[in-house]
Amino acid sequence: MKIESSCPLPVKPGMTVAQATEACYQSELGADTYVEEFEGWVDIEALEPGDPGRKIVCCVEDGICITVEMKYMELPITDTFYGVDLNCQPGEGWMTSLERVARALEDKGLKVVKRDNYVLLPDLFVAIEVGETIGWFDPAYWSREEFLEEAILA
Repeated sequence: MKIESSCPLPVKPGMTVAQATEACYQSELGADTYVEEFEGWVDIEALEPGDPGRKIVCCVEDGICITVEMKYMELPITDTFYGVDLNCQPGEGWMTSLERVARALEDKGLKVVKRDNYVLLPDLFVAIEVGETIGWFDPAYWSREEFLEEAILA
C-alpha cells in the first residue's frame, strides 16, 4: 500500500467505536488499567496472497478512536510512506533502519523527530516504528506537544 499523510485504512482517527466496529470484519473492545483499546482486523485493497488483512489497534477515549495503529504482525511489509520502504532491509540493524527511514522522509521535505524506537512526523501526527507499526493520531484530540510526548507510548 502506498501511504501518504492521511490514514488510508477504513478505520480512521476521530471515528466512534461504533463506526470502527462497522469498518472491521472482526473486532473487540477491551479495557486495561490505563486506556480503552479497540482491536480489529480490516480488509484493504491489493492484499498480498495469503494476507489475512491488517490488524489495527486504537486507543479510545470517550468512545472515540484517538489513535489508529496498523500492526504488521510478522507479515512481509510491502507498504511505503511517501515512497519510503517501511521494512527493515536484509542485513540492516534496527537503528540503521530507523536512520534510513528518517533520513529518506527528511529528504522528501517532511519534519522528522527520532525518539526511542520511533520516527515521529509531528506535522502529520504520524508515528512509525520501522518494521512493526505505523500510527495516526487524531489532531482534534492531541496537541502537537502531547503527540510528541505520548507517541512513544502508543
